[in-house]
Amino acid sequence: SIHLKSKQSISKCHVAAVADSKAGNILGITMSKPVRNRHDPQGHAEWQLMCKYGRGIDKIYIARFSKAGNNSCKIDPCPMCKGLADRLEITIVSLTNDGE
Repeated sequence: SIHLKSKQSISKCHVAAVADSKAGNILGITMSKPVRNRHDPQGHAEWQLMCKYGRGIDKIYIARFSKAGNNSCKIDPCPMCKGLADRLEITIVSLTNDGE
């Protein structure tokens, strides 16, 4: 049924993001949220932080993990998130478990 399908995530990964202030303090931590259209940035973890903390952010660290939580892989912000970060003068840093 549609109700059951809406509860199932089609994503194979989770994305986490941490926002640091210019003073080096953690402003917020969030995870990506499911949205109907995966290209809708409102579900993106970095977008949520930028909307909440705006110009108070210096850097956002993002990481993508498998649902099991044991693997990470490189992730880059989508063009809309990158565009908003550029306008707000925020650096987005992608983290992986191999040190990249």
